[in-house]
Parts: sequence; structure tokens; C-alpha cells
Amino acid sequence: MGISASLPDPIFAVNPMRSQRTGLLDTLIPNDSEPELRESKRTYSLNKNLDLESIRAKVREFNRLYRDAAPQHQHKVSEQVARPGMVTEYLKQLHNYVCQLCQAPGFRKRNGSLYAEAHHIIELHHLIPGSYCSDNIVIVCPTCHRKLHYASVSYSLNHNNEVSVVINGKTFSFDRNILPE
Repeated sequence: MGISASLPDPIFAVNPMRSQRTGLLDTLIPNDSEPELRESKRTYSLNKNLDLESIRAKVREFNRLYRDAAPQHQHKVSEQVARPGMVTEYLKQLHNYVCQLCQAPGFRKRNGSLYAEAHHIIELHHLIPGSYCSDNIVIVCPTCHRKLHYASVSYSLNHNNEVSVVINGKTFSFDRNILPE
């Protein structure tokens, strides 16, 4: 998964001075007291074949456009898949906040608690029955979690409920979180 080539139509053009989407939203939330500063669509496209000086020029352009723009709140209406969190919290405790793939320990948060993440092998947005259950969840570090979502990944179920996952050509194995009744 890469960065989007460009944002669609002016309805979704970003107004960095107001830090909200312009177009249709402006008719709902008028605010003419702040100057409007728009980026062209080319600012959102990512050319991976640029030389270093061209990349520096793009960053300087971005800095010039946003130098005086203060971050502001953006109002969004969205829909999310419900995520009951207790099963993932219990699994993190069962695995002592250690990544089931790379074995990296979770890090300590500023409040003193440990941090690890939970990944659903069958991702919840597919809305498949049973996706919430522990045997569909693997406890991972933040780096492995990003890889599971953005790298080249394949899963296979081995014998004795062991799962192998290949991430960019490197194989990891872990036991499914099956708890006998």
C-alpha cells in the first residue's frame, strides 16, 4: 500500500490555514476571517524517482506553504468496526506484552504500563463471524503490526495450530491463541 497519487476534486482540497476540507464543507462551516491557503494536487503526489535536491525543494515548498499555518481541529464523521478490547488486553497480558512474531518486548508507556498491539489475522473490516475471537488475534510490536498491514504478507496454518506468516520474504511462526474450553 503506498501513498495516494492525488486527492480527488476540490471538495477534498486541503485548506492548511483552516486545517479542514474545503468545498462542500465550507458551505456548512463558514469561516472567512482566516486567509485561505491551498496546495495544488501536485503537493499530494509522491514521485519516488526524484533526486535528493528535488526532494529538498519539495520539503522547502511545503515548509513555505505551512510556515504560518497553525494546526487546528478537523471535524469528521466516520464509521468504524466495533472492537471489544478486553480479549486483546487479556491476550497481551498472557503474552507478557511480547511480540509473538519478533519476540520484541513491549515498551513502557509514560504512565508505567506496557504497550503492545493486537492484530486480527482476518481483519475486522471483512465482517467475518468469529473474527473477534482469540484464535484470530496475534500480539505484536508496533513495527510488526505496520508490516502486517503494509508489507507483502502471506499466512499458512501449520500442524498443531501453529501459524507461519511470511513478511517480505522472512518467515515467522507463532501459536494461535486457542484457549481450551
